[in-house]
Amino acid sequence: MKSSIAVRLLAVLGCLGLLVAVGGEAYRRLQFFGGELRVALNASEHVAVRPATGGRLPLQFGREENAILRSLAAASLPFEDPPTWQRVLDTSLCYDAARLPFSVQLDHVEVLKEEVASNILHLTSPQAKKRIQLTPGDTLDLDGHSFDVAAIRKWSGLLRDHRGTPMAVFSLRRPSESWTQGLFLPADRWLRIEPQIAVHLSWFDSETAARQAADAGLPGIESARWGAVDGPAVNWFQSFLPGTGATLSDGTTVTLMRLDEKHATSETVQPAIQVQIEKAGQTRAVWATANHGLADALLKFEYPSQLETVVLFCAFHDGAALAAVHHGQRLCGTKTLTAGEAWRPEGSPYELRLDQALAQAVPILAEDSPLYEAVLHSPSRTLRLRQGEAVRVDDALLQYARITQPPCVRYDLAVVEGATGEQRAVSIAPDDSVRVGAWVLSQGEPAPANAHAAVLRAERSPARTWGRVGLAVALAALIGIVLLAQQEESTEQRLG
Repeated sequence: MKSSIAVRLLAVLGCLGLLVAVGGEAYRRLQFFGGELRVALNASEHVAVRPATGGRLPLQFGREENAILRSLAAASLPFEDPPTWQRVLDTSLCYDAARLPFSVQLDHVEVLKEEVASNILHLTSPQAKKRIQLTPGDTLDLDGHSFDVAAIRKWSGLLRDHRGTPMAVFSLRRPSESWTQGLFLPADRWLRIEPQIAVHLSWFDSETAARQAADAGLPGIESARWGAVDGPAVNWFQSFLPGTGATLSDGTTVTLMRLDEKHATSETVQPAIQVQIEKAGQTRAVWATANHGLADALLKFEYPSQLETVVLFCAFHDGAALAAVHHGQRLCGTKTLTAGEAWRPEGSPYELRLDQALAQAVPILAEDSPLYEAVLHSPSRTLRLRQGEAVRVDDALLQYARITQPPCVRYDLAVVEGATGEQRAVSIAPDDSVRVGAWVLSQGEPAPANAHAAVLRAERSPARTWGRVGLAVALAALIGIVLLAQQEESTEQRLG
């Protein structure tokens, strides 16, 4: 009778223990909040955020200043260090945020393993799909074409942009010498490359118009300009009408007297201008010959179409341009070049390569570029494959991808209690976690800049104290019931 009562009491106690365990775990789940905490080096932060879920939020906990904030715009989040977050938050989304009862300060980042990058070429053709690892120096067979992997490097070039202007990028070299690469050429402007090369780009609505311009030969005096140096600036003039000129900041008056397209010098006959210079009541006339350094540094006379080598690009659609090369005032040849195609016409001392041509473009320099490129070279063509860009080679589509694994790091942090100002030093490696009161901190998703800012996962997860107590009580009750049952069985056997 007594043992039966004891069993019942233990059963009731076990059930109560299970209820306490379930209630404790339910409470813990209701209190859970998980978000991201970003802390810049030598800065601190106490706000963890996550994209707004629209569902249930945890029960409010602690003091009001530690409450959860729901569905805030990115600009309204109460960060200690807003600039660290502005680069990563989507301003079109809303976020839930939790103010932690402590601040986290990043004191030091130790790089345990450096960043690793994999360079992959995706080839898609009617015959197959391939994923090829790219290593400089390797030779690839791309759908029947042999290419050498010349380089993996930072990309510079033109990005298509509807706000941009017509531009081209080209490269130039003498045979057997290295390329002079990445030369940016805006439309309707001359680019002079020392010592005696001038290049010009014009953009046309049709191939017919482009060919007519190329067939017209070298432009005349309309391509020239002259100028007067005024301190760090130059006053440029396109007009060659007598009387054109200006008064400079020091009172000097510069006036064009005449243009002589066949001015005789001690060496040869060449274009020149005669300019009158009046300063401090004294007047003198000076001759300035085209494209030469002048004895009088006050004057400049640029006549690019009269240089030794002149290249005219006449473009009419993206990715191609008709090139006309002149040397010694004679046409060496014309050819429509596609992007990556190199060409040296007979009689030209230079080999020319068109790298890009876009009707609406903005230039990106290598030092400002976040992108890389794979450079593939064959005897007839050089391919510059920018990250994410698809390039067609006959029936094959090529796309270069660079997969970067951020460095493996350990964060040295200081946790500063909000109420007392007390500091606690902690270190968090990739597989570590640290409990601070009801919060657990661990490393978040690896990020490219994680060597300069800590990306942490912050989770409010109260300790399982009541749940564990309830389970312990339930387990103890179960053991007690088993022991009582064994004792009762043993007693019955003795009496029997």
